[in-house]
Amino acid sequence: MMKTKDNKVLYSVITAIVIVVISAFIFGLIFGNNKNDIYITLYSPIGNTKQVIKTSSGSEIDNIPEPVDVEGYEFIGWFYDDDLTLKVEKGTVFNSSRVLKAGYSKIIEKSMSKDINYNDITNQKFLTVKTYGVSITSIELKTILNKGVRYLNLSNADFENSFIDNEIFFGNSSLKELIIPRNVNKIENNAFKNCYNLKYIKLSDQTKTLRNNVFYNCKSLSQIDNLESVEVLGQSVFEGCESLKTLNLGKDLRTIENKCFYGISLEKLSIDSQNQSFRIYGNVLYSRDFVNLIYVPTNYSGSLMINENTQKVCDFALVNCKFLSSVTFPSSLTYIGDSAFKDCKRLEYVNFNTAKNYVLSNNSFSGCVNLKQINFSLGLESIGRESFKDCKSLKTVVFNISTASNISNINSIGNGAFKNCKNLEYIVIPDSVLFIGNELFSGCSKLEEVKLSSKIETIPEKMFYENTSLTKVVANGNIKSVANYAFAECLNLSYIESLYTAQNLGVGAFKNCKSIKTALFNDANIIADDCFMNCCSLVNVSFDNVITYGSRVFENCISLTNFVISSKTQQIESDTFNYCQKIESYTCVGNTNYISVDGVLYDIAQKYIMAYPQNKKYVNFTIKSSVEEIKDKGLYLNQYLKNIDVQSGNTRYSSVDGILFNYDKSVLLRYPCGKETRDIVIYYNIQTVAEYAFAFNKNIERLELPISTTTIEKNALYGVDNIKTLIVPFIGKNINEDKFIGYVFGASSYVANHNFVPESLKNVVVTNDIQVAEYSFYDATSIEYIEFNKDVSIINKYAFYGASSLKEIFFNGQINSIKTNAIYKLANLKKLTFGFDSLLIVDNNAVGELTYKLEVYIHNKNQNVSQDFRSLLISKFSSIYSRAGDWQWQFKNNVKNIL
Repeated sequence: MMKTKDNKVLYSVITAIVIVVISAFIFGLIFGNNKNDIYITLYSPIGNTKQVIKTSSGSEIDNIPEPVDVEGYEFIGWFYDDDLTLKVEKGTVFNSSRVLKAGYSKIIEKSMSKDINYNDITNQKFLTVKTYGVSITSIELKTILNKGVRYLNLSNADFENSFIDNEIFFGNSSLKELIIPRNVNKIENNAFKNCYNLKYIKLSDQTKTLRNNVFYNCKSLSQIDNLESVEVLGQSVFEGCESLKTLNLGKDLRTIENKCFYGISLEKLSIDSQNQSFRIYGNVLYSRDFVNLIYVPTNYSGSLMINENTQKVCDFALVNCKFLSSVTFPSSLTYIGDSAFKDCKRLEYVNFNTAKNYVLSNNSFSGCVNLKQINFSLGLESIGRESFKDCKSLKTVVFNISTASNISNINSIGNGAFKNCKNLEYIVIPDSVLFIGNELFSGCSKLEEVKLSSKIETIPEKMFYENTSLTKVVANGNIKSVANYAFAECLNLSYIESLYTAQNLGVGAFKNCKSIKTALFNDANIIADDCFMNCCSLVNVSFDNVITYGSRVFENCISLTNFVISSKTQQIESDTFNYCQKIESYTCVGNTNYISVDGVLYDIAQKYIMAYPQNKKYVNFTIKSSVEEIKDKGLYLNQYLKNIDVQSGNTRYSSVDGILFNYDKSVLLRYPCGKETRDIVIYYNIQTVAEYAFAFNKNIERLELPISTTTIEKNALYGVDNIKTLIVPFIGKNINEDKFIGYVFGASSYVANHNFVPESLKNVVVTNDIQVAEYSFYDATSIEYIEFNKDVSIINKYAFYGASSLKEIFFNGQINSIKTNAIYKLANLKKLTFGFDSLLIVDNNAVGELTYKLEVYIHNKNQNVSQDFRSLLISKFSSIYSRAGDWQWQFKNNVKNIL
């Protein structure tokens, strides 16, 4: 009995629970699915996708809800539930109490009786334009686009022309999606060029032609619909559309122009099987008859066996096929197009299996960085420019030559064909080659030996530029000209005998060929500028027929000891023999233009010293009375000369104590290297110290120039390596230019002060300047003491920055301005002296990274300094640099004199 009663209770409880659950479910169905809930369906033209968004409760007639903006979608309609089959048209009353809206986010219409109201589209992202019996004009469309519309539907509109030209959409940066007008049958050149944000476009089914560059550089374009209707694809239509991955071509397509797919990364390309002009075979786009290989998608992987009927690989056909590893050409091949295999980074093997004459066009394999070997089959006629440029793994190139009358042999190789093939080691240019281009082997840094065709008469410009391993060139004795920089930077080139027949040697032809020892160019009549510059091993030379020597031809040829001037030479430049420091004499016999006297080269009238042997071991030299000009620098750089005298009667030069001046002694031209005086004071009122005036004098320890000096030319003290004290009127070229200490020692910029200022220089005194210029002593790390005359009142920014050995700075005058970082990073500065000025301005960060032990001396032209001023001055420094308060401040009346 008890058990039966318990079961009844249990059943009652279960029944109650079920009733509650069912009631809750029914309640949820009734109240949860409130008929007031509204859903918005949004439609995107891309892939015909829809998105449903639930909103707040429905609205009465007087409170219609606004459309919801979702990027990329257009508004279709309102729904009472999520049943997408229930579509409500505009103005329809549903359940007699709710008004629902339908249509795109904004629709504008144009008809015979109604014009476009542009006020309706301000700030609209989504826009549909409809026309009835009329067309949209170009001006109207431009106005719409200028409103910043991003999603534009023109599918129900007619355009005033049956084509779109480039003036309407070119460079538009707002548009993201577009459905073009229904009547457009052609899109002209550059129509959408540089529309960087355009992602989607739907063509009209009437669109048959896309002209050149239509979508050029549309970087975001990822989908094009109705492309199947197109019959003509112009040149570079999709070039630069880097987001485009898929294209579907139709049965009526009959023309694909050059570079159509250049610069894109297509992963899938399809074409209607009924197309009579083209076909896709093995994921490769061919002409219908297989004669032309047109395009291979960039994700093509592995080996490519080109169809046996293919004659032409079209321009840009396989550009950037990153996963292509090998390619085999059929025997029918006649042409490999411009940039056909450019940047195929994994391409390692190419099999030329041709049986006909064929050519390689420009850039055909450039950038194929893993291509290791090329073995050309018979019939190769020419190689275009830069065909194998930057093929950095290429080691071997073999040309096969035929004697058959119906087979052509290679006759030309274009500019830069093997440029930067850094692993190319050896190559023979066949005798059939008549033309080779500029920069052919430029940058081939492992190329050791080259044999040239016997028919080549000119070594082109930069042909072997920077071939640092090249040692030997065999040219079969027919070379008539070596062009500009042909062998420049060939550091190991030593064998050039086969080039000695050259009649013209171009600019820098052998520049920096540091291993050349012998140059016997007895057929040469012109040697251009810089031809043998820096050929530091050159010692044995002969130029029997040279008419003209250019500028700096033998500059820095430091091994030359003697030089013979041919009887035929008519022109020698003033700097032809610059810095040939071992030449002891120049010889000139039977020449009607030049003469040598005691090893010195003059013009025939002895008005000009053309070249003075830099290594001539005479200690005295007298300039003849007839000399009007010293052309080269040899006389100034000769380190044996102790005295340069001037013969009486000379109207251009003068000398005092063996020092060379111009006639009126306003210019100090040369203080001879061999003079042994250590402490030099120039008392004459010179105005200019010429270039190299004191250069290479190792004896000078102290040099003082007069206040009258207004210009000190660059390199005036070049190589004066033992100078300890320099006293000059100013720092730099003059009081306004090149205001940094390294200038007179040869530096071109203040950042080079450290490299050019001698380590021996410890003291610098300035006697006639008005301020310390910006960067004057920047990073001049050797100097310990610097002093300025009383007129200096401004210390400009970075004036002493980083002069790490500087111990003392002394200003004889009053300072009124110290600029940013002027006295900074001077860890060894112990003493600073300057006169005060009540208006002194010290910039933030003017001083810093100094020792707290710094002694500061303030002088004031013998006037007493009040305690208030002292406190104010110390406070001014302390406010920008906390350590300033700990310095040892001393206020004095006396003024120290210049050293």
